[in-house]
Amino acid sequence: MEPPLLPLGNNVKKKIICILLCAGEGTRISNHIENIPKALISLAYLQNKPILYDTINKLLKFDIEKLIIITGYLKQNIEEYVKNLTFQPKNLKDKILLFDSGFEYRKGSLYSFLSFTRNKDFFKEDKVYILLPGDTIFDFSLLNEIFSQTNKLINKNKSTCVIPFRKIKIGSLKGLSKTSLHDSKIFISIAKSKSINKQKYLKKIIQKDLSKISKKKDIFQIIPCFMFNFNFIQKIKDIIQKSNINSVREVINLIAKKENNISLQQIDQNLGFIDIDTYEDLQNLNNTKKGGQ
Repeated sequence: MEPPLLPLGNNVKKKIICILLCAGEGTRISNHIENIPKALISLAYLQNKPILYDTINKLLKFDIEKLIIITGYLKQNIEEYVKNLTFQPKNLKDKILLFDSGFEYRKGSLYSFLSFTRNKDFFKEDKVYILLPGDTIFDFSLLNEIFSQTNKLINKNKSTCVIPFRKIKIGSLKGLSKTSLHDSKIFISIAKSKSINKQKYLKKIIQKDLSKISKKKDIFQIIPCFMFNFNFIQKIKDIIQKSNINSVREVINLIAKKENNISLQQIDQNLGFIDIDTYEDLQNLNNTKKGGQ
């Protein structure tokens, strides 16, 4: 049973726009799936539903203003799948907007994300944006906690970006196969922080080789769900005009190096998410029913 939603005022909910990135090629496992976007992989863990369905279903429960699904690679598959979805009540589907990034996805995830800013109906100063990958499985409780943090972007001027993290040991990470834990090609995003007036701010996001981190060591694991206000996104757009940066992580690090306006928000370590990085991870989830871990 899903927990009750944390209270969000109507003024907050109507300002939230979720950006779901479904444009990438999923190169790590593309050789093991035939012409299927990673977000459309069906899993036993999700009662044989695709990852995309699970994420959409959870996000729409928050009564957000809009869910923008950014497409690119195999966009027709995503478009056809979403077109055939049904919801109760039926008008929930009106909250979904499919947005074609064109060839921007080939430049990297940052450009896929920024492509939506061409739509001036939804790129406005009074909005708050939550960016999520379309190929990650999020616990509903985790999303619930993250949404509660959007108040910081709407009601306070200090933070223009909020990044959730959890203090956790590698050995307790959910959804990883034994192969992943020893795979030198798998990296995890970790937050380096600095404290100002008892508030944690981002110093840098680093990527660490999963196989080289002690299972007993506490790390600040980044949750792949970033919250931005309009000004922060506009700043990103200005930066890429003068640089060759092509990832969200790189541009956030560049801003964090100069400013103290990227807040880190600690989330309960028991609130989880699952990335599918290898074919072994995919097999592991396909052999696991939800709640069986």
